[in-house]
Amino acid sequence: MKGQSTISFVLEDIVRSQFVNRTKELSLFEDLLRSDKPIGVLSIAGDGGTGKTWLVLRALQQAAENPRVLCVAPIDFYITAYRSGEGVRERLVQQLGSQYFAAYQHAMDDLERGRRVGQSAETIAGLENKVQSACETYDALVQSKDAHDEYQ
Repeated sequence: MKGQSTISFVLEDIVRSQFVNRTKELSLFEDLLRSDKPIGVLSIAGDGGTGKTWLVLRALQQAAENPRVLCVAPIDFYITAYRSGEGVRERLVQQLGSQYFAAYQHAMDDLERGRRVGQSAETIAGLENKVQSACETYDALVQSKDAHDEYQ
């Protein structure tokens, strides 16, 4: 691939050489990428040592070429910070860029500040609702953009 670094060639060779017996899963992933349906989040779960990481790395190689895929870095739930909805959202903000999440980031800052200064449970609940509202607003914007892109 033009412009590909030596490191990415090495990673590609490692993934290709270590990856076996997942043709069914990769075929399902390819079908998902070709589908007109919104993808959202793809979750791969299973017991330790069953090849999930290799499957994700191989799927990421396929996804990197697809313009519909915005986020091509896995979120590893082995890391405890990512085991909550809040943690996952924070990781997505890091990966995609804060410019897409200004309202969400502002709401999260307010919530964090409220928790830090010991606001009442009622106030914290209101701040949590503000975060949820920011998430819903972002979801609506994404759906609106998708609809606009389809119309064009």
